[in-house]
This record gives sequence, structure tokens and C-alpha cells, in this order.
Amino acid sequence: MKLLTDAFGFRAYLNVETPLEEQSVAVWNAQIRVEGMIVGSELGPLQTSALGAVAMDVLSRPEASRLGLTARPAASDEQRQACHSGRMGMSSPARQ
Repeated sequence: MKLLTDAFGFRAYLNVETPLEEQSVAVWNAQIRVEGMIVGSELGPLQTSALGAVAMDVLSRPEASRLGLTARPAASDEQRQACHSGRMGMSSPARQ
């Protein structure tokens, strides 16, 4: 994955419940060329989880080894996955 430092884009979604709840994201580079587009129903939960993982990493103490996580059931898998990709390992009593 390429990190774009001078990128801009948008995320679009309907503000009503639909069967698929699809969202679209488009990203352009500094030369105003499209770098990527994605459409799917997982974008919202993944974005929220990624933001949570970054906050966890930035705000936690360096010696921290445990994390307490509270999330609604629909978001718990994404939250767990985002935390696994961070510096801390996790265990979940619900998954054992």
C-alpha cells in the first residue's frame, strides 16, 4: 500500500438504511490523478476501527500490555482486527 501525503478525496454514503449500506471513497493525488476508488459496505466500520487503533497506540503507555474494549457486537470484529494490527496482542473471552 502506498502512503499518499498530498492526497485528497471524499467518502459518500446514503443517510438512510438500505439493504447493502454501500459507501464510496475516491482519492486523488497532488497531480489531480485518481489514485484509488473503493465501494463497499465495510468502509464505515473499518474506518472507525482504524481510528480507534491509532488512538489506542498514540494514547496508551509504552509499557501497556492489556486493553479493555467495549464495542457493539456488529463492530467488535473490526475493532479486534484493528487492535491486532497495532502493537498490542489481544485475547477475547468471547472467542475462547
